[in-house]
Order: sequence, then C-alpha cells, then structure tokens
Amino acid sequence: MKKKGQITIFIILGIIIVIAFAFVFYLSRVEVTETKLESEILKDEIIRIYITSCLEKTSDDGLELIGMQGGVIYHYQISNEYKGGSILDDSFGDKFVITYDGYNVAYAVKKTTGLGISMLKPLCNKEGINKWNLSGYSYSCETYDIYPFRQNAQNYLEDYINEKIKDCVKEEDIKEMGYDVELGIPDSKVLIGEDDLKITLDYSVNIGVKGRKVSRLLDFSINPKIRLKKLHESASHLTGYHDLQSGENSGEVYENEFNIRSFSTEDLDINKEIIDGNSYFIIKLTDSKSIVNGKKYVFQFVIEDRDPFLDGVNCIDPDDKGREC
Repeated sequence: MKKKGQITIFIILGIIIVIAFAFVFYLSRVEVTETKLESEILKDEIIRIYITSCLEKTSDDGLELIGMQGGVIYHYQISNEYKGGSILDDSFGDKFVITYDGYNVAYAVKKTTGLGISMLKPLCNKEGINKWNLSGYSYSCETYDIYPFRQNAQNYLEDYINEKIKDCVKEEDIKEMGYDVELGIPDSKVLIGEDDLKITLDYSVNIGVKGRKVSRLLDFSINPKIRLKKLHESASHLTGYHDLQSGENSGEVYENEFNIRSFSTEDLDINKEIIDGNSYFIIKLTDSKSIVNGKKYVFQFVIEDRDPFLDGVNCIDPDDKGREC
C-alpha cells in the first residue's frame, strides 16, 4: 500500500515536471516568434524603402514650403488642428505676408519709422539639437528662436514631417506586406549642417503576435544635400537681421556692394522683383547645388521698400574685395 502511494506521488511529480517543461518550451517559442517577427520587420528592406521614401517626400515638401514662403510653414499646412507652424498669414493677413506665385510669402523686413524691423524667422531652436554649445557637434546656427515657442525653420520642418508622414505611411500598405502592425506616433529631428541636413525619424509600432501586441521602435534617417543654412544666412545678412533685431542703424547693409557668405556667382542667383509699384520687393535666392523635388532650391522673401534699400541686389562680391558692380 505504501509503495503504491509513493508511485502515485512520483507520477504526479512527473506530470508536473512535464507540464512545466511544456510551458517553458511554449514561452520560449513565443519569445522566438516575437524576436523573429521583430527582426523581420526591422530588417525588411521593402518596409525600410517604403517608409524612407515617405520621409524623403515629406522632407522635400516641407523644405519647398520653407523656401517659397520666406522661412515659414503655416499651421494649416501642417494640420487642421494647431500642431505647430506659423499663424502669421491667417491671424494678421497682409500685414506680414504677400501672396506671390501661389504662396503666402513672409516679410523679411517691414518698414517702420526711419528703419525697418526684421521679420525673418530664425533658422534653429535655441534648445534644439543645433544648440550653440552642444559638445561634440560642429553644427550651429546664426539665428535662434527663443525656446519654447518653436517659431523657427527647424521646428516648422519637424512638425510638418511628424504630421505629413502619417498621410504617406499607411497601415494597410504594411499589412499587405504580411505584417499585422499598428502605427504609433512619429518623432522626427532635423539637424542642420553647413551643406546638408540630417533628418531622423523614430516610428513606434505595435506588432501583432498570436493575439498579442509587441511594441517596438523603428528608426530611419536621410541626409538631404540641401544648403538651407547657407541660404538662410545669406537672407539674414542681406536683410541686416542682426542689426535690425538690435535696433541699430544698419544703412551700410543696404549699400550697393555686399558679400554673400560662402557663395560664388556660379552657385547662387539673386533676383529682385518689384511688387505693387516699388512698394515691395521679392528677393529670390536660387541655389543650383541644392535640389528639392527635382528643382533648384529657392529661398524667397519680401522686403518693404524704405531708404536705403538694396538697389544693387544683383551686385555680388563673393571675395569681399570691394569690387564695384
């Protein structure tokens, strides 16, 4: 009797051990399946090409708007709800923008009594990844927005990408590739270099695995060879951004001879178009070394006429040798 009882205990223990091993094996298979699916998605070249192409498209579209609109993207061009961007045109109307060639182009300089006031939006966020004293980076910007207002070209582009990438990357497209995926919130960062941009995108996803959701972060990056920094700096110097911001008399900035930093005449075309009978000027900088959406990159802005002005806007002294035009 005693021996039968011991056998029964061993049988029960054996069953428990078998069940435990089976459970551990099941968990390991689930973990392997999750890891395999994660690895497949992370390494799937089709998905990477698909999302990267959307990042390239939205970046190009945002850069084009920034260039054609005087350094701004308006909030309604980002989202029907306010999720970043400028409110200049619909809040203040023609006080700050002029409709030109299908775009609402922002003023770079507005006339006031005697001098002008600079309206050119800064290039970078003061506390962003182009921060002046950021250790280990060679990138910097001449003009910074006051944190946390995000009224600068860098943040306009980030906000634009974050919203428009969701219109380009479709869950149903990824599901057709064989993955059960729910897309989360995209987070882009724009690092502005001397002759290029580095645009990164972190995209959170939920991967369906046998009725469960596994959260992962996909990362992408592109390196557009767009000289936004040099174009913006040129606009800043042309309009006397720093002198006008400080309220100093900047007449010398508007004399017939001036230097466009780091450009030669082969790189940059500068044109002035008179609007409304000499009341306003469209200044258009066209960079032959930067291509956006298949076209030379244009950065244009509006200046309200006042004395003195850029009568010699087509006169460029790239070597700063004081040559006459």
